[in-house]
Amino acid sequence: MNVDKERVERYLFEIKSRHREIEELLLQSSDASLLENPWILKGLKYSLIEIAEAMANALQHILRRKDGRTLALIPEEIDSSLLDIPSIKATISAKELVEILRKERGRARGRSRRV
Repeated sequence: MNVDKERVERYLFEIKSRHREIEELLLQSSDASLLENPWILKGLKYSLIEIAEAMANALQHILRRKDGRTLALIPEEIDSSLLDIPSIKATISAKELVEILRKERGRARGRSRRV
């Protein structure tokens, strides 16, 4: 199977369109307003998912072999966990961190909590 250029161009157009939408939204909104409005965040996440899907579809189409088989990407075995991340030095107390997390979790559920 040959690469269908029009199909790849459609995927690229989709990626560029979602990218422009995200850029416009970020330029029009302050960080605070983005964090206060859960619907904006959900829209941003959805747009990113659409971009990822279009990228995956484009790559899958490009990498498809003539006999119809597709290239399989197999993750490399690693010794450490993906959750092993370096720590940072922060000037915030555990109490302050807990307060912030509780406040944000309340917003994520669609309601605000008093801390």
